[in-house]
Amino acid sequence: MTYQTITGGGRKKMYRKSLITILMTVCFLFGLISVGGAQEKLVVWIGGHVVEQEETWAKIVEDFEKQSGVDVEYRLIGFEVYYDSLVTAYEAGEPPDVCFADLGGWVPTFASQGWLEPLDDWLASWEGVDQIWENLWPTVTYEGKKYGLPWYTDCRLLLYNKIMFKEAGLDPDDPPQSWDELLEYAKLLTDASQMKYGYGVSGAMSETTTLGYMIFLFGAGGELLTSDYRQAAFNTSEGLEALKFYTDLYTKHQVSPPGTPGYTEDDYRTMMAQNRIAMAIGGPWSFPLIELANPEIKGNYMVATHPYLREPASVLGGWASVISATSQNKEIAWELLST
Repeated sequence: MTYQTITGGGRKKMYRKSLITILMTVCFLFGLISVGGAQEKLVVWIGGHVVEQEETWAKIVEDFEKQSGVDVEYRLIGFEVYYDSLVTAYEAGEPPDVCFADLGGWVPTFASQGWLEPLDDWLASWEGVDQIWENLWPTVTYEGKKYGLPWYTDCRLLLYNKIMFKEAGLDPDDPPQSWDELLEYAKLLTDASQMKYGYGVSGAMSETTTLGYMIFLFGAGGELLTSDYRQAAFNTSEGLEALKFYTDLYTKHQVSPPGTPGYTEDDYRTMMAQNRIAMAIGGPWSFPLIELANPEIKGNYMVATHPYLREPASVLGGWASVISATSQNKEIAWELLST
């Protein structure tokens, strides 16, 4: 619009008032359009090992958009930077409408900051509640309210290379079951001169190192925290026993490679694909990634219950979907979560 000044006393004032009225009307209409648009668009962030999720989420979003008529803007973010990206967005007051939160404590932590919308009212009338494993609900509960909808869960197991087992004269259908057998197998599978090692110990300062230790801890009959989650419970004989065996695999028995202090299970996945690591901790996410590193490894690796001292043990993981407390599209967000 071109602003035109018309001279001539009262007529000039009248035209100016008319122009102001028109501008106010246009701004009001644009405001309505913006609000309406916000209700028809959903911003979603998905984190984790995203390589294997691309096709899945493209299909989920495509189907939801067709069904609801809502435009979904989604981002797949690698696990290494995902947590920091989320925290930054929440602290800046600009989070996505919906995001994935790790079942390893993220949901209660975010809820305690007032960042999440409680889902109890929706869950009360949702027929899918009984399909969720009851042991997952505590991971998304804070002060008696549920702030997340568990999306899926997984656990860590022993991942091992069948080719290396055969080369060492071991039966791929008979993996180690006890700590003693784990050490025995690992020594037979280690040939430092060929840069081949029996077991990959996660040693880097990362959660995978903690999770690895926890598997040994639980397998020894120990606990990480007290039942009220307020105090450490691994400062026991079982905790020390597990820590010593776990670290001795690298420091004393040298069945883990020299770079162990900087390695995580991600590194061992690649080494296993290259027939350099015979055994390591892994999970369902490992399968497409190890095969991406070496397509020929497909069919040449297996999983088994991780060896233990007193009782079989693992650690669960996975993701929950949460809705941001500041979202203007909560109903649409829930529609996506519950679809």
